[in-house]
Amino acid sequence: MKLVNFLSGESIHLGAVVDGRVFDLADVGRLLSRAFPASVEEALAGWEWEEPEIHKALDQVRASESVLQETARRTEEVRFAPPDRTPNKILCVFVNYHSHGQDVKAPSEPIFFFKHQDSVVGDWSDVWVPRFSSKADHEVELGVIIGKKGKDIAAEDAYGHVAGYTVLNDISFRDGMRRGIEGTVLGRNLFKGKVADTALPMGPALVTRDEIPDPYPLKISLRVNGDIRQDGSTDDMIFRIPDLIASASEGITLSPGDVIATGTCSGVGLYTGKYLNDGDLMEAEVEGVGVLRNRVRFQTTP
Repeated sequence: MKLVNFLSGESIHLGAVVDGRVFDLADVGRLLSRAFPASVEEALAGWEWEEPEIHKALDQVRASESVLQETARRTEEVRFAPPDRTPNKILCVFVNYHSHGQDVKAPSEPIFFFKHQDSVVGDWSDVWVPRFSSKADHEVELGVIIGKKGKDIAAEDAYGHVAGYTVLNDISFRDGMRRGIEGTVLGRNLFKGKVADTALPMGPALVTRDEIPDPYPLKISLRVNGDIRQDGSTDDMIFRIPDLIASASEGITLSPGDVIATGTCSGVGLYTGKYLNDGDLMEAEVEGVGVLRNRVRFQTTP
């Protein structure tokens, strides 16, 4: 199933996308005399028992035309928030596609860096480029959302901790990565190059793991103003999802709602010289997961 956070007025509601229509789980709950979480985050907090209950309710929705008529909204009429607005941890893997690391020797194990909650924005939200950067770059990624708590997770058990998948766009500021490192042994300034407000668009949905039992291969791509900039496959990953989860959970507790960004394919501006401009429309797509659309805006005032 596809779960979404969507706006109704100024309030966030938990919705499910069925056949191109969005169902408010609060409406479904009233019609079925059940109570459901108010958001995707609340569902993730109790994922092991909430997921089967939501599945069961949606089966009833599909079987009842009257429920469909009373709760359905067309997706184009709905404004989506990120499907995971407040992740405690956002772990991004550094160089995880063979095609992306063309000038970098592949590491012997996953190397992670963090982004923060204020980096997260949803579908059709603006991405604001900080005033210090003129080299903003795009990176389409498959995002993994954790649904079951765990620490020191074995790779063979990793998928049991996955709630589902989403589309991510790991925005980078390539000139920010060079700040302050000249004359030092430091390789990159990842804080200035990666960790800015709005620098991690996410969405539009959380697609549950049963919808994508095997995320290999999935096509991933990114378009800027309709021009294809990135075009690859998850088969190109150096480290696959079980190994990423095993590595990320070494000595660290992964909790429901935590996000792992699994890396990007070739075609980023760092290698092509095609950086983002003010007003550009980015469309990040992962096969079977969705299309994430965001407009680029350059910040000119504090």
